[in-house]
Amino acid sequence: MGTTTRDAFVALGSAGLRNWITSAQQLHAGKVYAGQATDRKWGNSFPDDETSWMGREFSPWHSVNPADPAFGAHVFGVETGGDAGLPVTKHDAVAGDSTDDRGYLDKDTESADNVSLALGGEDEKLTPPTPFRETLPRPVPQRAPEAPAHG
Repeated sequence: MGTTTRDAFVALGSAGLRNWITSAQQLHAGKVYAGQATDRKWGNSFPDDETSWMGREFSPWHSVNPADPAFGAHVFGVETGGDAGLPVTKHDAVAGDSTDDRGYLDKDTESADNVSLALGGEDEKLTPPTPFRETLPRPVPQRAPEAPAHG
């Protein structure tokens, strides 16, 4: 049985790839791209992707994030705003014109523009991802108390 190779593979707002897919190379594509808005956790009012993190954190079978640098995909921006295009504010592929929210493939979004550039082989025009933003404070690790000496 042969292996099919594609020119490009694009993951948008991924809720997680199968655990056995540990690198972009395993997707058998000439180039692998990922666009991922900042994860918005419960109770957070930022207009970010409110859903994708749930699949990666709660699924025992789909926990691989293609936007993780260790995965090896070319990660592009989806929420820069300004001249780059409208930022993604919702997990949907298309939120539509009847709302202020924007999905990954809504017209005039940075994400949709970058998908078009990626599929057209224009990597040099892709906008970079925005720096990671914390959406929930992370606990500060505490040092374990020292065990008393026995003797």
